[in-house]
Amino acid sequence: MANGQESKVDEASEGMKAAAGASRRPKKAKAKDQRQKLGDNLRLIRKLHNWSLSDIHKLTGIPLSTLSKIENGHATLTFEKIVLLTEKLGIEFADLVKPERNNLPSASRSITRSGTGARLTVGNVQFEFLSGELTASRSIAFKSTITARRDDANVPLFNNHSGEEFVYVLSGTLILYTEHYEPLALNPGDSIMFDASMGHSYAYDGEHPAVVIMVNEKYITPTSQSVFETLKARSTNIG
Repeated sequence: MANGQESKVDEASEGMKAAAGASRRPKKAKAKDQRQKLGDNLRLIRKLHNWSLSDIHKLTGIPLSTLSKIENGHATLTFEKIVLLTEKLGIEFADLVKPERNNLPSASRSITRSGTGARLTVGNVQFEFLSGELTASRSIAFKSTITARRDDANVPLFNNHSGEEFVYVLSGTLILYTEHYEPLALNPGDSIMFDASMGHSYAYDGEHPAVVIMVNEKYITPTSQSVFETLKARSTNIG
């Protein structure tokens, strides 16, 4: 083969290799980003709960070296190991794998006129979704009506999740059940913010259901996430 032809073949070969490499790089970069996000989430959860890597190792049996590699973005977990972590640490699947979200543009605002929020009932709570168009917001707000009457012998099923939950009572008497504490009665004008990793549930006392404003992180709370997704689909409906 003439030198000119060999040169052209070599150039074509190099071009194909470069193209193949370029097509692989985005996938590798994406996988690296996913590993780093998992590691960042694990580190955040650990710090929120004041756990050491050794504590997580003792709870889950996952080797310390593996946990360290995960936090530094050098290793990932199988689905089975993620499930193991969530079960042993008492956290939610979304806590570990939730995606990065865009921040709200500066000077954003959202208005919900009285009675116009999309609505959904989950268990003994009727949710009215507030400020639904701020899809990039890190928080989700509801006007919630608690329809379970107080019965200390049959406490509503506990929910728990990472992060904090804020509740402000608009009307009625709210009963907050949590782990570690006696039932707490909150009256109109009362509010509370608490560590939502404690098991908790709500009821009302008196003649009328309690109506409250409830705020928590959109993508951490399983109930909030399912409510958000459902209400988002209904966002064009009124009442």
